[in-house]
Amino acid sequence: MPVKKNDSYKWFAIRVTYGREIKLKAYLDTIKTESFIPLKLTETIKNGKTKKELLPAIHNLIFIHTNRSTLDILKKELERSLPIRYMIDKARKMPIIVPDEQMKHFIAISSTQNEQTLYLTHIAPVLKNGTRVRVTNGIFKGVEGTIIRIKRDRRIMVNIDGVIAVVSAHIHPSLLEKIDNL
Repeated sequence: MPVKKNDSYKWFAIRVTYGREIKLKAYLDTIKTESFIPLKLTETIKNGKTKKELLPAIHNLIFIHTNRSTLDILKKELERSLPIRYMIDKARKMPIIVPDEQMKHFIAISSTQNEQTLYLTHIAPVLKNGTRVRVTNGIFKGVEGTIIRIKRDRRIMVNIDGVIAVVSAHIHPSLLEKIDNL
């Protein structure tokens, strides 16, 4: 089913029912379709033993990098076994598409599985008005986002409008440069 990669590939924000995002990702991997699930290191207790495991940071959310026609076919094929739904931009009444550059920055912060990384699914308006910055050095070098303060720490937020935001661990001010707004 994989289609030859071309310019029409986009990152789609997708909802999966009943926590089956890992199952869907496994299937997408078998058909060589790129996808991403933000994961976090979580401590669980099973049979009295504490165990750390990577679990989805936001249940039922997966990002799929493909074109719309391939995703429509996939959606139809999986309707009975693994139903998936587009996340819709309510203002435009269209599926939410995440720009490649924004997704790259989101993956950069989400992939660290740092315990201080926060995922914000409901973003307060005050968070949207921060200064746009770029990280100049360190593990997040090149990441662009909005500076916010949580518990007096300076952090970088990468926001995917209408879906989710991810917030990095503390970033020292010397590692930040302001980006001029267009």
